[in-house]
Amino acid sequence: MSVVAAECGALSAVSQRQVMGAVAASCFSWSLDLFDLLILLYMAPVLGRLFFPTEHAMLSLAAVYASFAVTLLMRPLGSAIFGSYSDRHGRKGAMVIAVVGVGFSTATLTVFPLRAIGF
Repeated sequence: MSVVAAECGALSAVSQRQVMGAVAASCFSWSLDLFDLLILLYMAPVLGRLFFPTEHAMLSLAAVYASFAVTLLMRPLGSAIFGSYSDRHGRKGAMVIAVVGVGFSTATLTVFPLRAIGF
């Protein structure tokens, strides 16, 4: 066997391991994402009463489900925007913007007056 053939065999073994690692990481992150969404759906009645108080419980529940639908519909748009940005400016910058955005939106949750709406 030639040296080139041996090197190609070693490269394919490494790339196969990298592919399997990427598949495992992707499945793990997908399952965490689904867990996050299932927690939102499980907590929908409570969140509806806290954030969308109305006389009719179904309206507040529908508002929570509408918020959930908006998150699912906006994901492709966000991935297109951040994908384009990361192609032009690198993944580090896109990750920093995403983490700062999530941190900012999480911090704004602390200023919501939950006591005023019954919590």
